[in-house]
Amino acid sequence: MCAAAERASRLVRQLLTFSRQQALELRPLNICETLGTVSDMLPRILTESINLTIKAPPSLPNVRADTTMMETLLMNLATNARDAMADGGI
Repeated sequence: MCAAAERASRLVRQLLTFSRQQALELRPLNICETLGTVSDMLPRILTESINLTIKAPPSLPNVRADTTMMETLLMNLATNARDAMADGGI
């Protein structure tokens, strides 16, 4: 139940940010942690014929970014990849 509430909270933040009613909150962001968070949601976006493989070295430096916008960016990349691989892929 907590995981569902957290996903709903992230979705609301994404919608508010997208509609520009929420200011961007730039801060040091660990990309590996963000990938870990988003990777839990990606299988729901991808079809069964697509195998998700995330390869990121743990030593990636932090970036200054908004967490919600970075999560949205990663989910959009996955959605675009899914649409480009109609026959499946990795």
